[in-house]
Amino acid sequence: MGPDGKLPERASFSEGSLIVKEFYENNELALYVVMKKDSKSNFASNAWVWVGHKPNGDVGYNCL
Repeated sequence: MGPDGKLPERASFSEGSLIVKEFYENNELALYVVMKKDSKSNFASNAWVWVGHKPNGDVGYNCL
């Protein structure tokens, strides 16, 4: 990741990379999304599997 928080052009994440995203609504944390690059998974979408959790721990979205 570059200093701007973006992936440099023509760069890619290696297999097994993890990304955690935070989504906010009205300045409050609404959802965490955890993504893992796993191109061999039957559940992968564009080589990524992911799950979204609400701040209280409940599953918000699931792609596993």
